[in-house]
Order: sequence, then structure tokens, then C-alpha cells
Amino acid sequence: MFAFRLFEHQAKAIFAKYRIDIPEGELINSSNLIFDFAKKIGYPVVLKAQVLSGGRGKAGGIKFAKNDIEAEENANALLNRDINGSIVSSILVEEKVDIEKEIYFSITIDRAAKMPLVIVSAEGGIDIEEIAKSKPSSIIKEWIDPTQGFHSYHAINLFKRANFTGETLRKLSRLAATLYNIFCEYEAELVEINPLVITKNGRVLAVDGKMILDENGKGVNEFIINDDVVREDDIMRYVPLSGDIGILANGAGLTMMTMDVVAYYGGNPANFLEIGGELYKKSEEALDYLLLRNDLNGILVNLFGAYARTDIIIEGILRSLKKNKTNIPFVFRVRGTGEERARELIKENLNIDSYNELDEAAREIVTKSEDYRKKVY
Repeated sequence: MFAFRLFEHQAKAIFAKYRIDIPEGELINSSNLIFDFAKKIGYPVVLKAQVLSGGRGKAGGIKFAKNDIEAEENANALLNRDINGSIVSSILVEEKVDIEKEIYFSITIDRAAKMPLVIVSAEGGIDIEEIAKSKPSSIIKEWIDPTQGFHSYHAINLFKRANFTGETLRKLSRLAATLYNIFCEYEAELVEINPLVITKNGRVLAVDGKMILDENGKGVNEFIINDDVVREDDIMRYVPLSGDIGILANGAGLTMMTMDVVAYYGGNPANFLEIGGELYKKSEEALDYLLLRNDLNGILVNLFGAYARTDIIIEGILRSLKKNKTNIPFVFRVRGTGEERARELIKENLNIDSYNELDEAAREIVTKSEDYRKKVY
């Protein structure tokens, strides 16, 4: 199973449809489009790079502007920028709100418990991961019985445990119950707002928004039917991670197994990238995209061809490598349809042998990436 990540503006459009309060904003893909919107709402504004990778704020993907000059400069600085392996092609420009309090809120699937899990913290913001480590008591969790659902009275008890009271408690509880409805109706794997803010004038506002949808769920159809941008279904299915070993495989299950085996041998996968089904013909574009990252110390290509032809995949990879000069070490494991020619292509063009077994290939890329890291750093 694979999941579709929505951009922030897509998640917020869903929130707005359910009457959740969001900042006034507009999506732009050119710096000269910012002025009319800024004139309409007034400065200051926030410029937020629209990328699917995490850690956007810490990577400099959010900027502020208090006049036209700063707005244009910051928009140009963000557009086409690489943020954690994602290229910025659009910016969400929003009103800057006066924040009194930041809250973390999410609904996800606890696969071990086989139940939805609601998580709240009264100390939201970009450092929620650090808060979870340093102050675990500030993280409030509630598992939801799917047969009962999640209602306002459940949410009231949850936010009371996080020390909210009065009108703020009632507003947060209504919002949480609405978000659970969205979670169910869109068949989501994650609905997250970080931060969910209380403004100085008492608004409860979704300043950010993240949604991940089950690829087989009905919620994703809205974006496919409307031909909206869902990056993973374009030429590949890609999820960035924090490691340094790039992964490229044909098939979601094979990709997950590849990541697991690399991790087992001490490596740290940098991504999930699969080109299953007809996408195997897009290996050139997929590797082009992966090579935009500048933090890789090695790439493992794991191919198992049945319907997909491994030699066609290798041809695309070689075209990409011809364009994108790199010294990063590659390791290949090739089995299945077209494997004999695929192995010949790898040997002739890259002067390396491919592996039959994933264990051998995973051990080799972990060793090579460590050697490359020492050489470079």
C-alpha cells in the first residue's frame, strides 16, 4: 500500500470546505503575482514554499515580507529552490496572524493497536519532535474506537487533559471532531495541524495543514479527477526521508523491503522511490529527481522484473547518469525480465557488476556509502 501526500494548500482547501478557519491566502507560481494579493489583504504576509518534504521551516522554506520589495525578493528566493530534496514550484502567500498560543494536533493510524490515534500537545510548533523527547508528559494521546467514532465530548476530555478551558476548549473540541470527520471521509492515514494557533483576538486557526491519503481510498480520487498535483502519482511515487542512501526500486513492496534491508545492515535510507507498473518506463525522470538531492552518499537500485523490463529501466537510468554527472556510488541488484541485457548494460557503461541477491547489494551500498562519506567529508 502506498500513500499520497497532499500539499499544504490542498489540505487547507479541504479544511476550508468543512468550515475550519484558515488564514486568507493565495497560491502563486511567479513573484510578480504576489503584489495584487498583498495589496488586497495588506502587509505583512507569509510566504510558504509548497513542498511535500518535512522540515520546511527549519530549511528556510517559510519567509515573511512587510513590503513589496521584501515580497518579491523572498518569492524569488523560494521559487525553484531545493528544500530537502523537493523543488519549489509554487508558494502559498498568506496573511500574517498574531499568535497567542501554538498547539499540535494530529490524527493518525496506530497500526499496532489497529485504531485511529489522536495526539495533542499544548506546545506545538516546529520543534514538536524535541518536545516529545524532552517533555513526553506534554503529549496527550487518545485512541479511538472506530465503532464509536470521535465526538465533541471525546474531544472535550482530551483538551481538558491538555489544560484548556472555557471558550477555547469548546472551539478546539468542535474543530477536533470536524477533523476526525475529514480523516474518515477522505480515508486518510494522517491529518495534522502544526501549529494550530489561538490568535490574540481569539480565533482558532489552522496555520499549517498536512494530509496523507490511502492510495486505494476514495479521498484521493478528488485530486486525480481534478488533475491536481499529487507528486507521487506524476512520474513516480516519492517520499523523502532523512538518510543518505538513495533507494530506487520497481514496486511499493519491493521498495519497502529494500529500505528495511538497508537499515538492517546499518544504512540510513534517504527516500522511498518506486516506479512500479507502467512507471518503470519513467526511470530516467525518477533518477533525475532523486539526483536533485545534494545529501546522498550512495544509491541502491533494486529491480525485480515480471511485467516491467529491467533492461528498459536500466536504459533510463543510464540516460539520467549521462546528463547528471555524479561521483556517488551506485549498487544494482537485478532479477527478472530483461536481466541478462540489463546486467550487460551496467557492466559496459558503468564498469560494475550487479548483484543477484538483495542482501549482498544492501551490504555493498552501506559499505560504499560509508567510504564515500569519509572521502568527501
